[in-house]
Amino acid sequence: MKNLNKIVCFCFYLFLSGYTPAQTDSATVASISLTDGTELKGFIVEQNDSLINFKTISGIEMKIYRKLIDDISFSKGEIVQGQFQRYDPNRTRLFFGPTARTLPQGSGYFSAYMIFVPFLAIGVTDFLTLSGGMTLVPGVEEQMFYIGPKVRFLELESFSLGGGVIYSHIEESDFGIMYGVTTVGSERAALTFGIGWGYTDEELSDTPFIILGGEVQVSNSVKLLSENWIISETGVISFGIRFFGDNLAADFGLFRPVGEDTDIEGWPFFPWIGFVYNW
Repeated sequence: MKNLNKIVCFCFYLFLSGYTPAQTDSATVASISLTDGTELKGFIVEQNDSLINFKTISGIEMKIYRKLIDDISFSKGEIVQGQFQRYDPNRTRLFFGPTARTLPQGSGYFSAYMIFVPFLAIGVTDFLTLSGGMTLVPGVEEQMFYIGPKVRFLELESFSLGGGVIYSHIEESDFGIMYGVTTVGSERAALTFGIGWGYTDEELSDTPFIILGGEVQVSNSVKLLSENWIISETGVISFGIRFFGDNLAADFGLFRPVGEDTDIEGWPFFPWIGFVYNW
Protein backbone atom coordinates (compact mmCIF):
# COMPACT_ATOMS: atom_id res chain seq x y z
CA MET A 1 0.00 0.00 0.00
CA LYS A 2 1.71 3.17 -1.21
CA ASN A 3 -0.02 5.53 1.23
CA LEU A 4 0.85 3.35 4.23
CA ASN A 5 4.50 3.08 3.17
CA LYS A 6 4.79 6.86 2.95
CA ILE A 7 3.16 7.33 6.35
CA VAL A 8 5.47 4.75 7.98
CA CYS A 9 8.53 6.51 6.55
CA PHE A 10 7.30 9.94 7.67
CA CYS A 11 6.50 8.83 11.24
CA PHE A 12 9.82 6.99 11.54
CA TYR A 13 11.67 10.09 10.32
CA LEU A 14 9.72 12.22 12.82
CA PHE A 15 10.70 9.82 15.61
CA LEU A 16 14.39 9.82 14.62
CA SER A 17 14.48 13.61 14.35
CA GLY A 18 13.54 13.83 18.03
CA TYR A 19 15.96 11.19 19.25
CA THR A 20 19.22 12.41 20.73
CA PRO A 21 21.81 10.36 22.63
CA ALA A 22 22.20 13.20 25.15
CA GLN A 23 22.22 12.27 28.81
CA THR A 24 18.73 12.66 30.30
CA ASP A 25 17.37 12.07 33.78
CA SER A 26 13.68 11.84 34.67
CA ALA A 27 12.81 14.29 37.41
CA THR A 28 10.06 16.04 39.30
CA VAL A 29 11.23 19.65 39.49
CA ALA A 30 10.01 22.16 42.07
CA SER A 31 9.33 25.73 40.98
CA ILE A 32 9.59 28.13 43.91
CA SER A 33 8.29 31.70 43.66
CA LEU A 34 9.68 34.06 46.29
CA THR A 35 7.87 37.08 47.67
CA ASP A 36 10.31 39.42 45.85
CA GLY A 37 9.39 37.89 42.46
CA THR A 38 12.40 35.58 42.10
CA GLU A 39 11.70 32.23 40.37
CA LEU A 40 13.80 29.16 41.21
CA LYS A 41 13.73 25.69 39.60
CA GLY A 42 15.35 22.68 41.19
CA PHE A 43 14.96 20.01 43.83
CA ILE A 44 13.86 20.05 47.46
CA VAL A 45 16.57 18.17 49.36
CA GLU A 46 15.17 18.55 52.87
CA GLN A 47 12.48 20.63 54.53
CA ASN A 48 10.86 21.40 57.84
CA ASP A 49 8.23 23.83 59.09
CA SER A 50 10.47 26.88 58.72
CA LEU A 51 13.24 26.05 56.22
CA ILE A 52 13.78 24.35 52.85
CA ASN A 53 17.13 23.01 51.67
CA PHE A 54 17.02 23.60 47.91
CA LYS A 55 19.30 22.62 45.02
CA THR A 56 18.90 24.38 41.68
CA ILE A 57 19.10 22.53 38.35
CA SER A 58 22.59 23.98 37.85
CA GLY A 59 23.70 22.51 41.19
CA ILE A 60 23.64 25.58 43.47
CA GLU A 61 22.56 24.69 47.01
CA MET A 62 20.77 27.16 49.29
CA LYS A 63 18.54 27.42 52.33
CA ILE A 64 15.22 29.23 51.91
CA TYR A 65 13.01 30.39 54.78
CA ARG A 66 9.37 29.49 54.21
CA LYS A 67 8.28 33.03 55.11
CA LEU A 68 10.06 34.19 51.92
CA ILE A 69 8.17 31.71 49.69
CA ASP A 70 5.04 32.82 47.87
CA ASP A 71 4.26 29.57 46.02
CA ILE A 72 5.65 26.08 45.28
CA SER A 73 4.57 24.01 42.26
CA PHE A 74 5.91 20.80 40.70
CA SER A 75 6.54 19.78 37.09
CA LYS A 76 7.46 16.39 35.64
CA GLY A 77 10.14 16.35 32.98
CA GLU A 78 13.75 15.58 32.15
CA ILE A 79 17.09 17.22 32.67
CA VAL A 80 18.59 17.44 29.17
CA GLN A 81 22.19 18.67 29.04
CA GLY A 82 21.66 20.68 32.20
CA GLN A 83 18.34 22.18 31.09
CA PHE A 84 14.89 21.19 32.38
CA GLN A 85 12.30 20.15 29.75
CA ARG A 86 8.77 19.48 31.00
CA TYR A 87 6.79 16.50 29.78
CA ASP A 88 3.74 16.94 27.57
CA PRO A 89 0.72 16.79 29.95
CA ASN A 90 -1.49 15.38 27.15
CA ARG A 91 0.60 12.24 26.65
CA THR A 92 -2.33 9.80 26.44
CA ARG A 93 -3.46 11.06 23.00
CA LEU A 94 -2.18 12.23 19.67
CA PHE A 95 -4.54 14.75 18.03
CA PHE A 96 -7.54 12.55 18.81
CA GLY A 97 -6.42 8.94 18.55
CA PRO A 98 -5.10 7.18 21.65
CA THR A 99 -1.58 6.27 22.62
CA ALA A 100 -1.05 3.19 24.79
CA ARG A 101 -0.40 5.38 27.86
CA THR A 102 -3.01 5.85 30.58
CA LEU A 103 -3.60 8.54 33.18
CA PRO A 104 -2.19 8.13 36.70
CA GLN A 105 -4.81 7.27 39.30
CA GLY A 106 -6.74 10.33 40.45
CA SER A 107 -5.61 12.57 37.59
CA GLY A 108 -7.70 13.59 34.60
CA TYR A 109 -8.32 16.03 31.81
CA PHE A 110 -11.05 18.01 30.10
CA SER A 111 -10.70 18.42 26.34
CA ALA A 112 -12.60 20.13 23.54
CA TYR A 113 -11.93 18.94 20.00
CA MET A 114 -13.08 21.24 17.21
CA ILE A 115 -14.83 23.18 20.03
CA PHE A 116 -18.05 21.14 19.84
CA VAL A 117 -16.71 17.70 20.87
CA PRO A 118 -15.79 17.74 24.60
CA PHE A 119 -14.27 14.86 26.55
CA LEU A 120 -13.81 14.30 30.27
CA ALA A 121 -11.28 11.62 31.30
CA ILE A 122 -10.34 10.21 34.72
CA GLY A 123 -7.57 7.85 35.79
CA VAL A 124 -9.58 5.27 37.74
CA THR A 125 -6.36 3.34 38.41
CA ASP A 126 -2.86 3.68 36.98
CA PHE A 127 -3.82 1.19 34.24
CA LEU A 128 -7.48 2.13 33.60
CA THR A 129 -8.67 5.42 32.10
CA LEU A 130 -12.36 6.17 31.65
CA SER A 131 -13.45 8.97 29.31
CA GLY A 132 -16.68 10.18 27.80
CA GLY A 133 -18.78 13.14 26.78
CA MET A 134 -21.49 14.53 24.54
CA THR A 135 -21.35 16.69 21.42
CA LEU A 136 -22.53 20.29 21.81
CA VAL A 137 -23.30 21.26 18.21
CA PRO A 138 -25.58 24.35 18.08
CA GLY A 139 -28.92 23.86 16.36
CA VAL A 140 -28.76 20.06 16.43
CA GLU A 141 -31.64 18.44 18.30
CA GLU A 142 -30.08 14.98 18.75
CA GLN A 143 -26.56 15.12 20.17
CA MET A 144 -24.14 12.18 20.24
CA PHE A 145 -23.08 10.53 23.52
CA TYR A 146 -19.84 8.58 23.82
CA ILE A 147 -17.78 6.70 26.37
CA GLY A 148 -14.26 5.32 25.96
CA PRO A 149 -12.59 3.07 28.54
CA LYS A 150 -8.89 2.32 27.88
CA VAL A 151 -6.76 -0.31 29.64
CA ARG A 152 -2.96 -0.44 29.79
CA PHE A 153 -1.88 -4.09 29.78
CA LEU A 154 1.87 -3.59 29.95
CA GLU A 155 4.28 -0.72 30.60
CA LEU A 156 8.06 -0.94 30.39
CA GLU A 157 10.63 1.85 30.27
CA SER A 158 10.08 2.59 26.57
CA PHE A 159 7.14 0.34 25.64
CA SER A 160 3.43 0.48 26.47
CA LEU A 161 0.66 -1.86 25.34
CA GLY A 162 -3.03 -1.05 25.71
CA GLY A 163 -6.47 -1.34 24.24
CA GLY A 164 -9.97 0.03 24.54
CA VAL A 165 -13.43 0.61 23.19
CA ILE A 166 -15.20 3.75 22.04
CA TYR A 167 -18.97 3.38 22.31
CA SER A 168 -21.20 6.05 20.76
CA HIS A 169 -24.95 6.54 20.66
CA ILE A 170 -27.13 8.93 18.71
CA GLU A 171 -30.89 8.69 18.30
CA GLU A 172 -31.44 4.89 18.13
CA SER A 173 -28.04 3.95 16.69
CA ASP A 174 -25.06 2.45 18.51
CA PHE A 175 -21.62 2.44 16.91
CA GLY A 176 -17.95 2.76 17.72
CA ILE A 177 -14.57 1.06 17.52
CA MET A 178 -12.56 -1.58 19.37
CA TYR A 179 -8.78 -1.28 19.23
CA GLY A 180 -5.39 -2.34 20.51
CA VAL A 181 -2.47 0.09 20.56
CA THR A 182 1.28 0.10 21.22
CA THR A 183 3.49 3.10 21.99
CA VAL A 184 7.27 2.75 21.67
CA GLY A 185 9.78 5.40 22.71
CA SER A 186 10.28 8.03 25.37
CA GLU A 187 8.21 10.94 26.65
CA ARG A 188 10.05 13.19 24.17
CA ALA A 189 9.88 11.01 21.03
CA ALA A 190 7.57 8.06 20.41
CA LEU A 191 5.77 6.04 17.75
CA THR A 192 2.24 4.72 18.21
CA PHE A 193 0.79 1.82 16.23
CA GLY A 194 -2.77 0.57 16.60
CA ILE A 195 -5.24 -1.74 14.91
CA GLY A 196 -8.99 -1.90 15.40
CA TRP A 197 -12.40 -2.65 14.01
CA GLY A 198 -15.48 -0.49 13.72
CA TYR A 199 -18.94 -1.71 14.63
CA THR A 200 -22.55 -0.58 14.27
CA ASP A 201 -25.22 -1.97 16.58
CA GLU A 202 -24.15 -5.63 16.83
CA GLU A 203 -22.29 -5.91 13.51
CA LEU A 204 -18.48 -5.89 13.45
CA SER A 205 -16.60 -4.61 10.40
CA ASP A 206 -14.70 -7.19 8.34
CA THR A 207 -11.99 -4.66 7.43
CA PRO A 208 -9.64 -3.45 10.17
CA PHE A 209 -8.26 0.07 10.37
CA ILE A 210 -4.70 0.99 11.24
CA ILE A 211 -3.55 3.93 13.37
CA LEU A 212 0.02 5.12 12.92
CA GLY A 213 1.28 8.20 14.74
CA GLY A 214 4.44 9.93 15.80
CA GLU A 215 5.31 12.60 18.37
CA VAL A 216 8.53 14.56 18.90
CA GLN A 217 9.18 17.20 21.55
CA VAL A 218 11.33 19.97 20.08
CA SER A 219 11.43 22.42 23.00
CA ASN A 220 10.21 22.95 26.55
CA SER A 221 6.69 23.68 25.29
CA VAL A 222 6.37 22.47 21.67
CA LYS A 223 5.79 19.03 20.20
CA LEU A 224 5.36 17.92 16.56
CA LEU A 225 2.57 15.40 15.89
CA SER A 226 1.37 13.13 13.13
CA GLU A 227 -1.75 10.94 13.34
CA ASN A 228 -2.83 8.74 10.43
CA TRP A 229 -5.75 6.38 9.90
CA ILE A 230 -5.68 3.77 7.11
CA ILE A 231 -8.69 1.66 6.07
CA SER A 232 -7.94 -0.60 3.13
CA GLU A 233 -6.87 1.74 0.29
CA THR A 234 -8.26 4.91 1.85
CA GLY A 235 -7.56 6.89 4.98
CA VAL A 236 -6.65 10.20 6.56
CA ILE A 237 -3.14 11.58 7.12
CA SER A 238 -2.18 14.55 9.29
CA PHE A 239 0.64 16.61 10.72
CA GLY A 240 0.71 19.53 13.11
CA ILE A 241 1.96 21.04 16.34
CA ARG A 242 1.15 21.02 20.06
CA PHE A 243 1.86 23.90 22.43
CA PHE A 244 1.80 22.98 26.11
CA GLY A 245 2.56 24.14 29.63
CA ASP A 246 2.41 22.26 32.90
CA ASN A 247 -1.36 21.62 32.59
CA LEU A 248 -2.72 23.10 29.37
CA ALA A 249 -2.14 21.81 25.83
CA ALA A 250 -3.36 23.25 22.52
CA ASP A 251 -3.17 21.40 19.19
CA PHE A 252 -3.30 22.66 15.63
CA GLY A 253 -3.19 20.16 12.80
CA LEU A 254 -3.85 19.77 9.09
CA PHE A 255 -5.75 16.64 7.96
CA ARG A 256 -6.07 15.27 4.44
CA PRO A 257 -8.13 12.33 3.10
CA VAL A 258 -6.11 9.97 0.88
CA GLY A 259 -7.04 7.14 -1.45
CA GLU A 260 -7.70 6.27 -5.04
CA ASP A 261 -11.15 7.90 -5.07
CA THR A 262 -10.09 11.02 -3.19
CA ASP A 263 -10.65 14.14 -5.28
CA ILE A 264 -10.00 17.44 -3.50
CA GLU A 265 -9.93 20.74 -5.34
CA GLY A 266 -8.17 23.81 -3.97
CA TRP A 267 -6.55 23.77 -0.53
CA PRO A 268 -6.04 20.04 0.23
CA PHE A 269 -6.09 20.13 4.06
CA PHE A 270 -8.78 20.41 6.72
CA PRO A 271 -7.80 22.25 9.92
CA TRP A 272 -7.97 20.63 13.34
CA ILE A 273 -7.90 22.36 16.72
CA GLY A 274 -8.03 20.90 20.20
CA PHE A 275 -7.61 22.18 23.75
CA VAL A 276 -6.91 20.04 26.82
CA TYR A 277 -6.64 20.97 30.49
CA ASN A 278 -4.96 18.35 32.70
CA TRP A 279 -4.97 18.04 36.48
